[in-house]
Amino acid sequence: MAHIVIVGNGIAGTTAAIKIRSLSQDDITMISDETAFPYARTALMYVGMGQLLTEDIKLYPDWFWQKNNIHLIQRKVKNIDTTSQVVYLSDHQSLRYDKLILATGSSPKLFDFMQSEIKGVHFFYSIHDLEKIEKSITHDTKKAIVVGGGLTGVEVAEMLKYKNLDVTILIREPSYGASFLPNEESIMVHRHLERQGITIMSSAELIGIHSKDGQLQSIKIKDDDQNLVCDILVVTIGVHPNIQLVKDTTIAVRSGILVDEYLQTSVPNVYAIGDCAEIRNHVEGRKSIEPNWYIAKIMGETIAQTICGNPIRYQQTFWSNAAKYFEISYQSYGYTPAIIPENIYTFHWKHPILDKSIRIFYSKNTEIVLGFCVMGIRFRQAVCQQWIENGSDIREVISHLYLANFDPEFSHTYQKDIMQYWLSQPQNLSQQAKFFEPTP
Repeated sequence: MAHIVIVGNGIAGTTAAIKIRSLSQDDITMISDETAFPYARTALMYVGMGQLLTEDIKLYPDWFWQKNNIHLIQRKVKNIDTTSQVVYLSDHQSLRYDKLILATGSSPKLFDFMQSEIKGVHFFYSIHDLEKIEKSITHDTKKAIVVGGGLTGVEVAEMLKYKNLDVTILIREPSYGASFLPNEESIMVHRHLERQGITIMSSAELIGIHSKDGQLQSIKIKDDDQNLVCDILVVTIGVHPNIQLVKDTTIAVRSGILVDEYLQTSVPNVYAIGDCAEIRNHVEGRKSIEPNWYIAKIMGETIAQTICGNPIRYQQTFWSNAAKYFEISYQSYGYTPAIIPENIYTFHWKHPILDKSIRIFYSKNTEIVLGFCVMGIRFRQAVCQQWIENGSDIREVISHLYLANFDPEFSHTYQKDIMQYWLSQPQNLSQQAKFFEPTP
């Protein structure tokens, strides 16, 4: 039997291990220096808010791994000999592999001026980061600042607000999420966060951190004469691929570990998946590195087939993402650019009172639907994906929008309103005869 070694126990590595086991009886070893058992990073905020225990966010119960004959090792991988196909661990142990899967993930980005560790300055990526944040909060902790305009920043803000801290979010954009949300949706989220008691400093750039005796005191904002005093600073400005392990090997890297369409690196029998993988020939309009839970899972499933003798090309086809901004759920399916190109139309419906909206992206020339951005309402991914992949036109989708309904109240409350709003638009008045009243 072959020995499959997986470095990293995030969702990419874990998915690969489980799928390989379902397809073969090969020996599987999964190595991570972070935790003994894989856990869900996406649930860390709920542990921080006391709604879940650490045990609750393990991807599988402890007994699962032994029962499925997947060997877990909590060690740091020191280096890899790709010629002899050997992995060397921090305790001088070595493992020979037949196939090696690198799922080393990513690490939080730093500012250039963050050269030394300062008490009170944190990140929010791992369970160890959460532990450090919790230890730093005392009865004297009052003011927290979160830097970054992505989902992680909101998660941290919600968690710290739950702990009764005064929370400010620092963003470089004019409104929250402006780099990936269309303007109306970005403003919706921005205002919603402010209603939750979060202070947002827009168009602000962090340029310095001030400390005394190694303890955070305040931060410096560009073009601002005054320093902002704070007790805790959490930096959430994105991540970068973990490629240190392979830098001294013959495995080719750029920003990430370069892989081909089969997720194989430049070295035979070595593959890379998840946040650390960089697609050599990525699809136009998609990034070569996509740190995304759904993408990592698909990569894990894909590589398992190839490892087990059924080579499958990894294709950057359907994009999906989901998040929650306090009370506003967010789903993105397909092509949903923040800045809408001239060759794209969008149909945007917003509830007159509530923080709910849908935006459908479609081609100006063909009227084929390309993507969905859904706020405060939940759509079924399978239905949206089918519409996009089948090349459905906008009228067909609007007419059958109830099929995507995930919320029971949606089909009874909003379908008719959305239809009427579509028909009320000047460019669509002549299309009324082409619609029918759907029956959910």
